[in-house]
Amino acid sequence: MRTDTFKKLIFAIIVGIIFGTALSLGEFSKNGFANGLIQTLYSATLLGSTFFIGEIAFSKTGKNTLSMRKLAKKLDEDGVLVMSDISNMITYDGKNIKGWLYLTDVFLIFANNPDSELIEKKATKIPLSKIVSVDRFKPSPFTNDGIRVRLQKGNEYEVCVGKTQKWIDSIIEGSKKRSKRK
Repeated sequence: MRTDTFKKLIFAIIVGIIFGTALSLGEFSKNGFANGLIQTLYSATLLGSTFFIGEIAFSKTGKNTLSMRKLAKKLDEDGVLVMSDISNMITYDGKNIKGWLYLTDVFLIFANNPDSELIEKKATKIPLSKIVSVDRFKPSPFTNDGIRVRLQKGNEYEVCVGKTQKWIDSIIEGSKKRSKRK
């Protein structure tokens, strides 16, 4: 399970419990605790699952990713794009920044700016020739989609992205190719 999907699931459960309980308060007073509890579970499940499905359905096709997809198309037309996908970068203070991860023949790029004019200027570009190691890590006890990239000067970048092993293999392969060209 991806980290962002897991967070959406937890949030949907919380939303379901809060609103399911609020909608079922009258059932507790009218029909007793047992019927009220059944009504609360039913409402919580229905509301939580509806919220979760809505979050999943609308998360990948939002306006925020349109410029990211345009950049991917541009990179692909230039013949340099290897892979691209929606991802989260974990900052030093533990926050997740939503964006898009690109792997080109020269750089690993994380872009999170929705402005198509600034996306290339504000993106985090990691030269493949500077990468020392690429590891997988668990961002949470239930997810295993983290990639940790270490650079020669000791800098580290942590990104959560789907198809993690494919990304790791492609980054390592690109890094080896760039190192041989030096």
